[in-house]
Amino acid sequence: SRGYGSHLMNYIYGIAKSEGIDLVELDYWVNNERAKNFYKKQGFMGYRESVYKKFWIYLVQLTG
Repeated sequence: SRGYGSHLMNYIYGIAKSEGIDLVELDYWVNNERAKNFYKKQGFMGYRESVYKKFWIYLVQLTG
């Protein structure tokens, strides 16, 4: 924990503020607890959840 992430986020917040942006949105993999904890410490809050379903398509060759 060297603080690189916090420095980067502060840089991003500075850019957002200077550009009049009042919302920073991001996402991370659902099982990434380290990221979840980091962003929670940064004051981020959840407001949306995304889900997906992967369909696998199989080609079946019929031979007669």
